[in-house]
Parts: sequence; structure tokens; C-alpha cells
Amino acid sequence: MQSMNLLAYPARTSIQSHPIMVDWRVDIYYSGLTTVNVRAGSKNEALIKGRKRAVQKLQEAIIFDPDGAMAQLIQSLEPWEECDSAERL
Repeated sequence: MQSMNLLAYPARTSIQSHPIMVDWRVDIYYSGLTTVNVRAGSKNEALIKGRKRAVQKLQEAIIFDPDGAMAQLIQSLEPWEECDSAERL
């Protein structure tokens, strides 16, 4: 029978550190301004989620575009991350 070295395993803490999720209004700039609301633990996380949501909104617009005009417009959009901002709600 092997003996266990209890010092080899770090003790678990009873309270894990998790960021508090808050609501953010994120302005994303793609050759024009798009505003989305996200829930995130930090401003940086809010910007990342906001950028993903803005792209999803653009992709959804393409689905309802029978003549392809929206797809051509969306392909011409350029991201400008320096202009992106997030504000706690």
C-alpha cells in the first residue's frame, strides 16, 4: 500500500475568485457605429463579446438579403478597434 503525500497537493480554497458579471453597452465601429449590450466581468471582456455580437448581427443581416446587396455592403466594412468603447450600465 502506498502512502499519500498530502503536501504534494495544494489545499483547495473554499471561495474561488470569479469576476462579477455586469451589463455593458459596447459601441463597435465597422465603417459605422453598432451598439450592442453584453454581460461581462470586465471592460476588455465586454469589448471582445461586443465585437463577436456585432459580427453575428451582420451575419444575420446577410441571411435576410435576397438580392445580395447587404452582403456586398458588409464585405466592404472595415473594423476600427481603436474607436470601440464599453460603458457599464
